[in-house]
Amino acid sequence: SRRPAVSAGASVAAATQRSVAGESVEGLLDHALAAADAAGVATAAEPSWQAVDVLLDIGMREAGFTARQLDLAHALWRDFRDALRPRVSKPAVCAAAVEYALSLAQGMGGVTQTAVARRYGVTPASLASRYGQIRDALALRPRDPRYGH
Repeated sequence: SRRPAVSAGASVAAATQRSVAGESVEGLLDHALAAADAAGVATAAEPSWQAVDVLLDIGMREAGFTARQLDLAHALWRDFRDALRPRVSKPAVCAAAVEYALSLAQGMGGVTQTAVARRYGVTPASLASRYGQIRDALALRPRDPRYGH
């Protein structure tokens, strides 16, 4: 029997509340997904899409983003994946690109692809490529009202 679907953000709340300093992105992801599975939570999303949600929760919270910004990042990711239904082989690249896209859409100054990529353990070139897909698919622009404060 199938378990009811819930939001990925809610499914990992307990896992992302713990201190995770010093773990790799892959280790954090494995830990959070295992916690969600152990809690008996299922999502309607593909596992790689769920992984992006998990990494957004972890990465953006650790970077000091607000709960509202995290909600907007999840909305941006949902809009992108619903528009293109992308194949995701590296969830950390997508999470980094979504965070970068949200930062630009909110007009946050001083955010660089290199800095965001480093935090997620991905290359700036990979982030740039996926960001370009997000920007084009959603016709994103600086200070985009859909993803503003």
